[in-house]
Amino acid sequence: MTFAHLKQLEKLETSIRDALVDARDRKRFSEKRWYQIVAALDCIGDGVIALRSYEEHGFGRRQGDKYLRLFGLLQCIFMQQDSIRLLAKEVGSLDLAPAKTDAWARVRELRNRIGGHPAERAGAVARRSIEDNHLRVLHWATGPRTESIKVRDWVAEYIREAAGHMATVLKMAEGATP
Repeated sequence: MTFAHLKQLEKLETSIRDALVDARDRKRFSEKRWYQIVAALDCIGDGVIALRSYEEHGFGRRQGDKYLRLFGLLQCIFMQQDSIRLLAKEVGSLDLAPAKTDAWARVRELRNRIGGHPAERAGAVARRSIEDNHLRVLHWATGPRTESIKVRDWVAEYIREAAGHMATVLKMAEGATP
């Protein structure tokens, strides 16, 4: 499976950067806010690089690599989401609050459950279950159960949603109302 919207996400990051670099637009932000916006755009671009690497190479073959790449991918998406939210707020005073059923929220919750706060949330990756397209997550919070997650599908959905949010930010950066 390819990530159909990844190139779009990359182009949107560049377009937003280009729209905001205009000297007139830059003056509407304080120096601190401007550098936060630049850092957010850099983070989004870095995330595109990481997502492309996952698309092309998956999680690897060795168990240790699989864990590092899975947790790295989820952290990358988490940081990218925070950056997109910051852009929406700073550029257009928009508070992005994706629905809990969106891939955006599901991937974020998965990161928190298995890579951010596994002891608090009583969840973990089942050993030797990480494959390029899926993994199994063990849950104990409400009694033992196993969940099979199609990682590639979730990530592809997330990218599509992120591109949609970035398109909204671009409209705001260009002076249109979302």
